[in-house]
Amino acid sequence: MTTGTWAAGSIAPDQGFNFSDVCNTITVPAQDLAQGYYSNDVNQDGDAGTSFVNPDTGVITIKYSIDFSSGARTYTNVYTPVVLKKAASYTKYEEVENHPDFIDCDIIK
Repeated sequence: MTTGTWAAGSIAPDQGFNFSDVCNTITVPAQDLAQGYYSNDVNQDGDAGTSFVNPDTGVITIKYSIDFSSGARTYTNVYTPVVLKKAASYTKYEEVENHPDFIDCDIIK
């Protein structure tokens, strides 16, 4: 999936946009379209709760806007995780909890 409705690679080498996920809340920082290839602003659209991760399914929903000379256009991208086969000894929680950037979302709420 790319930014806006353009096909991948049709307007720039990297048409993605940056976002972060902290405790299932998505933040889209202000940035330029297609990783700065164009000067059009790309911004999170709406309140903080309009972009999020569904904790039960892992589906990420991001609502954002792109500014054009004719006005801003709003888009919604939905990303569905691909489930990979995991090794029997793999414990995701232990790996994440020991990571130096681990944030315990239960403490934040």
